[in-house]
This record gives sequence, structure tokens and C-alpha cells, in this order.
Amino acid sequence: MLLRRDKVWALHLHVRIIPIASIPTEEAALTEWIFDLFAQKDQLLAGFKKDGRFPGPVKVLPPPNISQALRRAAGYMASATAMLALAALSFRLSASAAGGVLALSHIA
Repeated sequence: MLLRRDKVWALHLHVRIIPIASIPTEEAALTEWIFDLFAQKDQLLAGFKKDGRFPGPVKVLPPPNISQALRRAAGYMASATAMLALAALSFRLSASAAGGVLALSHIA
């Protein structure tokens, strides 16, 4: 389910694993295989519109823990901000060392 203040949406997915060995390598066969795959997708969507569900077993996941997701997002943002600050500092130090001439450097 997706949450947004006053709205709750259900998210329906149909997942199928396709072994790479079963994918044709010849262009004509691959084209036909892709068209067949899209026809199957269209049938799945038509069935979903009619029945409100995809065929096969249904797995219902618990609602997401919003506070945990927000803490993770804040951690990712802090890491990205720190990396940008280090890159800016590296750029500034490179420019200063070059006597005010713009110089790009790479820190390994």
C-alpha cells in the first residue's frame, strides 16, 4: 500500500522470472518472443481489470513503517550531502593550489 496523508492506495504487481536461456538470440525469433510477451501482458491486464487481481498466489505485505523509511531517507541524504561537501572542498583546494587557476583533480 502506498500512503499519502489522507489517501491509501493498493499496489498490485505480477512478477514472473524469465530464465535468460529461454530468451531467443536470433532477431526474428526474439521479435516474435517479445510480441508474444506483450500479448501475454495485455491478457494479464485485461484479466486484472475484469477480476481485480492477477492470477496465481497473492502475497499481502504489511504497510510500510513510515518513520523507519523517513529515518533511512534522512541517512541517505546526509551521506550524499557529506560526499558533495567533500567534493566541493577538494575542488576548492585544487583551485587554491593552482594559484587561483581553475584545476580539476581526482581524489583516489
